[in-house]
Amino acid sequence: MQRFNTALLMIGAAAILAVSGCEGDPGAVGPAGTASCLDACHTDNFQVQNYIADVQAEFEQSLHNTGDTYLRRGSTNSPDCSGCHTTEGYQYRIANNGDTIALTQSSRIGCFACHAPHSNENFNLRHVGATDLLVGGAGAYDKGSSNTCAQCHQARSPSPTFASTDPITSKYWGPHNGTQANALSGIGAYEFSGTTYNSNHGHNTIENGCVGCHMAEMPADALAGGHSFKIDYIYRGAFTINDNGCQQCHSTEDVTLKVETHQANFQASLDSLIADLNTLGWLDADLEHVAPSAIPVDADARGAMFNFRFILKDGSVGVHNPTYLEAVLAATRAYVTSQLP
Repeated sequence: MQRFNTALLMIGAAAILAVSGCEGDPGAVGPAGTASCLDACHTDNFQVQNYIADVQAEFEQSLHNTGDTYLRRGSTNSPDCSGCHTTEGYQYRIANNGDTIALTQSSRIGCFACHAPHSNENFNLRHVGATDLLVGGAGAYDKGSSNTCAQCHQARSPSPTFASTDPITSKYWGPHNGTQANALSGIGAYEFSGTTYNSNHGHNTIENGCVGCHMAEMPADALAGGHSFKIDYIYRGAFTINDNGCQQCHSTEDVTLKVETHQANFQASLDSLIADLNTLGWLDADLEHVAPSAIPVDADARGAMFNFRFILKDGSVGVHNPTYLEAVLAATRAYVTSQLP
């Protein structure tokens, strides 16, 4: 069974405690010039409030640090990709109201993508206001510190559009990878005529959204939560949820069992959709992307493929917003079934 996708863990994080200030003498050489740096953050004294070694250790295990998309330099440094896949591109996008830039040199997403401690003398996030969703509208996502996460973890607009008569030419058509902000908010899936999707679910009201669960206090016996952004871990050979962020609402429940049960049922329904889409010939051989030449020039057909990708690339197997994602999946399955020979 597909597990809760810890790739979610989000670009961006809640701000950690403010740096006391960088007041070293920039003209001094050696310890005198770096005294403030060493005293405030870059210290081996773990009792200092801004000690960052533990945060760095957590982040090293996150998929932002270990993921391989950064290695695809030709596409990653392009304007279409740099704003989310590189530190420099993200910095530029936030500083320039969403504009993106082509890069010749770049680094993988890291601490300085989301924070600017040497410029601001604190660990505040670069982006703090409501986030525009490409599929959803201006300011559509406003959940505190996770507004940073939503900058990149959201669906992109389909091109050509649902109603366009232009043919789809790329297997990568659709919402792309990472639709979590839309899924959590219940915004952006294609709606078939006569259908409505209830988006109300308790997860939609979690304080600070993604951060509330993915950056929850770390368990005593594993690396999950914090700046690892991981929601699950293996404990004594068993799949386990870090439920420190769940206890406010699920204090009387076995969260791991609840998630596993829900995901098993959701995955079975998603597998049925995949089988039907494959029967229609609308899926690429990898069973994840579209088969461009096979998709009818029809808004509903394109909408079905968009919704499939929307659900699949949310990665939570229905957990982020069960009410919404189950409704989207059910409506999409009903349409696809009606198209089977």
